[in-house]
Amino acid sequence: MPNINFCCGTYKLDGWENYDREHDIEKPLSFPNGYADFIFIEHGIEHVSQIKGFEFIEECYRILKIGGVLRIAWPDVTKILKDESGIINEHMRRSLKLKSCSSVESARITMYHWGHKSFWDCSLMETAMTVAGFKVSRKAVGESAYDALKGVECHGKDRVDGSNALICSVVEGVKL
Repeated sequence: MPNINFCCGTYKLDGWENYDREHDIEKPLSFPNGYADFIFIEHGIEHVSQIKGFEFIEECYRILKIGGVLRIAWPDVTKILKDESGIINEHMRRSLKLKSCSSVESARITMYHWGHKSFWDCSLMETAMTVAGFKVSRKAVGESAYDALKGVECHGKDRVDGSNALICSVVEGVKL
């Protein structure tokens, strides 16, 4: 069965069906029930409202086979607020050409810039995925028990400061 990568932009995964604007995640997905083994979305779910994000998670549940896995990676506002290294703030300051940037400002930027329509933390994402029917577990960026999902995150790979791993949370859900 195929693996699907949604909201991929220019980051195409080899051997996967890669979709960016071809599938609007705010609408029902045009795949049959039980179609995919793995679904991955990185820095995409925050571009829709939380209601539409939850509906997307439910759609992923529908199109995954039993035992299939949904992996979601997103900028986590709680992690941004708790960053003590200063790397995230410095990344935001440089990216947006600001004079300075605090953790609160970094979180606010994450919530309102780059076309974001919602913001998530691990608790909210885990709750949404559990309610949709998944057995949920948190993962580190790049780590998974499934070979197909190891190292799939591409967003910010060009950043030498490691800010994507600091900003991102990752949750996997298995369809039971």
